[in-house]
Amino acid sequence: MGIHDRDYWRGSSERSPLAFVFRSAVGTLIAVNVAVWIVQVVGGPLVTEVLVASPEAIASLRLWTLVTAAFAHSGDSVWHLAWNMLFLYFFGRELEAIYGRRELTVFYLAASVVSIAAEVAVHWIAGELGARVLGASGAVMGVVVLFTLFYPNRQILFMFFIPMPVWALCILFVLQDILGLVGGSSNGVANMAHLAGAAVGLVYGLLDLRAL
Repeated sequence: MGIHDRDYWRGSSERSPLAFVFRSAVGTLIAVNVAVWIVQVVGGPLVTEVLVASPEAIASLRLWTLVTAAFAHSGDSVWHLAWNMLFLYFFGRELEAIYGRRELTVFYLAASVVSIAAEVAVHWIAGELGARVLGASGAVMGVVVLFTLFYPNRQILFMFFIPMPVWALCILFVLQDILGLVGGSSNGVANMAHLAGAAVGLVYGLLDLRAL
């Protein structure tokens, strides 16, 4: 029996960063998001324009942007990306243990497309045809809501020092987005994308759509 067959060797390998990226849906999704952001920073605004969704892009049948926009983030600051990936990491891993790699990936992509499409629709109705939509926030919100359905009373540290159950954090996020959408004070935040992603998580969990 070689060293590769021993339990402690397998355990060490499975915990390695490369194993996390290639064997975990969460790891792969984080790696893709980070890679796309790096390409955006290196390639500049022209690269971002190819990736982002907008009413104009959809009208021009650039339908792939409904997917690529969910993996693109603001190239001006790393924080848009960092916060999304932090939430995906902490909430997504336990969901992957429940659903498996393939199912979580399908759910994440579904939440991505629905959330981006919903935000684009809002700008289209408002006549803001050039409005750019990007970011993983809608898909990540879907992950948070789905997690909440399984672990509503799980304690977390909001802002890293305020203890609260996950259900309270989830409601806080949803109310914030509703107020931002109704009050028109989004300040560049894709409130409808967040709400649409949350709706996907809620419906997916309550109806157990993994069986379809």
